[in-house]
Amino acid sequence: MSTPEFFFSQDIILRITGEGVAGRLQAAQRRLLAMLVNDARVNRMAEHATWNDEAYTPVELLGDLREGIFSEISSNEPVDLYRRNLQRSYVDHLGGSLIKPRPDSDLPTLARAELLGMAAMLEDSTNSDAMTQAHIADLAARVERWLEADPAEAAGSRPESRTGFELDEQRERGCWER
Repeated sequence: MSTPEFFFSQDIILRITGEGVAGRLQAAQRRLLAMLVNDARVNRMAEHATWNDEAYTPVELLGDLREGIFSEISSNEPVDLYRRNLQRSYVDHLGGSLIKPRPDSDLPTLARAELLGMAAMLEDSTNSDAMTQAHIADLAARVERWLEADPAEAAGSRPESRTGFELDEQRERGCWER
């Protein structure tokens, strides 16, 4: 997979915004990941799989996402800026689901398994592109941090919320909690 270049026509981008497109695209990527991978969706998919042997399962969803999101790493191709941002966001999104997990959700269990699988994939990578090598090392460190994080300690230091969006100050202070 690669980033569709037609989304980023410099002529158009420079006319409508003074900033680059990477941050905007990453925010959209995070929103999409939050819609695809969340406690409610995973629980619905798991429940549906108990009724239907041919149902698309949460394990299949996460496997398909890993295959698509990390396609360059498995095929030893250079990873561009937009795909690096997507890959970092996905690792952090899964890692965030390990923090304060809901007791009725399979997502933390599946996220941990996915992160372990990613660690093995990253370790086996033999990419020769210098930027991609640095990116792979960073991803491996992120995965390790999430897997080793103590949920009580990590909750205050996590870079993103479980949905992939930055937490605002009010939510951090707990005014939205019961």
